[in-house]
Amino acid sequence: MNIVIIGAGATGSLFGSYLSHAGYNVIITDSDETKINVIAKKGIKVLSPSREEILHTFLYEALPAAKIESSEKFRNCNYYIFCVKSFSTANAAESVCKFVKADSIAVTLQNGAGNIEALSAFFNLDNIAAGTTTEGATLLESGIVIHGGKGKTAIGMVENNIKNKSLLAHLITAFKKAGFEAFFTDDPKKMIWEKLAVNTSINSITAILKASNGVIVESNYLKNLIKIITDEVCLVAKANNIQLDPTATYNTVLEVAKNTKANKSSMLQDILAGKKTEIENISGFISKIAKDSGVSAKGNLALFLLVKALENK
Repeated sequence: MNIVIIGAGATGSLFGSYLSHAGYNVIITDSDETKINVIAKKGIKVLSPSREEILHTFLYEALPAAKIESSEKFRNCNYYIFCVKSFSTANAAESVCKFVKADSIAVTLQNGAGNIEALSAFFNLDNIAAGTTTEGATLLESGIVIHGGKGKTAIGMVENNIKNKSLLAHLITAFKKAGFEAFFTDDPKKMIWEKLAVNTSINSITAILKASNGVIVESNYLKNLIKIITDEVCLVAKANNIQLDPTATYNTVLEVAKNTKANKSSMLQDILAGKKTEIENISGFISKIAKDSGVSAKGNLALFLLVKALENK
């Protein structure tokens, strides 16, 4: 099985290393040529939260985005897994789509909303799978990722295509063989909304406070804030025909924060590195959809404005 990982950040590096270790042909690509060159030369190391080495793998190929056209290995793979930032999805999809075969599956395992729509401009909806993951990953440096906590990975086809659903089952099996808790979902859009609740709560707050995920479960003040935020997400989701249980959603956020307490969220990593965050596709998306739907989501709007202020700083 040939699997392409698009994006060599924390999540892409984590999935790529474990899948490669499990015996799959993994190709990783990124627009950052320096990062890719390091991975090509030194492989990917996965460390525990205490910085002990868990595994060290060399991938089938590490490829700068500018050179994918010259790679025979990159063409006609079974799965193309998008792990780039949401604001880069469209550009990445446009670069990749011309090399995939008719029954290849494009998979988004990204944060935020809008990735399905971005992919659908370049891939047939029948060939798009969407999912979420709560695996904790922090990129220490190029090719070195800290596995900050175990999570769950859910993936489902955007359209109810029986043939491609069976093809997706092979990828889920691969994730399980690699050691991840992965499963199929019939309702990936609902899963994305559930992940939005996690992201807007954990990522935004940890980025603002410049603290690891564990800060969420250590403060009753933050727990109260998260209850406000998750209730808003559930109201906005309901206004858009997505049914989320407020209590279950709140508890899920606390569970993820506890399980990944040592992890630095991707948004915090971006703020610390002075990079653009995905806040517009997370808290910003929720507050915009709330406004369009006539629902109040001022808590999410506040998180959006605070993170944007940090970006500008």
